[in-house]
Amino acid sequence: MPLTPNEARAAYDELSRTSIGSGLKWLAEDVAVEISLGKQSLEKIKTRATQYVGDDQFAPKQKGKPAVFVITAEFSENEKLRLLVEAIEAVSCGSTIALTEVFNRLSDSTTQNPAEITFAPDGETGRQFTTNRSVFRQKDTAMHLQHLLQELKEAI
Repeated sequence: MPLTPNEARAAYDELSRTSIGSGLKWLAEDVAVEISLGKQSLEKIKTRATQYVGDDQFAPKQKGKPAVFVITAEFSENEKLRLLVEAIEAVSCGSTIALTEVFNRLSDSTTQNPAEITFAPDGETGRQFTTNRSVFRQKDTAMHLQHLLQELKEAI
């Protein structure tokens, strides 16, 4: 049975607080910004053309051409929770799984077994990110978290 809007709101608030407390304030803020923008879609709307009839007066014509407009709607409470859960999944599970794959691919393609990998930005500014093989110890935890988050998504 899906979560009610009140349950989804409470879960979102708690998960957001937990994320902030776990050093993911930037993630909670990014999701909040995405939510504030609303969900956008394209919708074909029949328009009415006007014609000038004199004395600064306009009247509608019989037929107007349909046009495509960007429509913005609010996210439901369940959709907000799903966005946050998917963002947490991507950051915590996705990055760990991706890093283990990078180590595996590098190990398979070279005779050397790298102890650590450093990711650097293209430009002169920015922070480097270095990781080592300890990421393999985190993979099982990440997989378990991914499974739990998947169960949560199914309940939304």
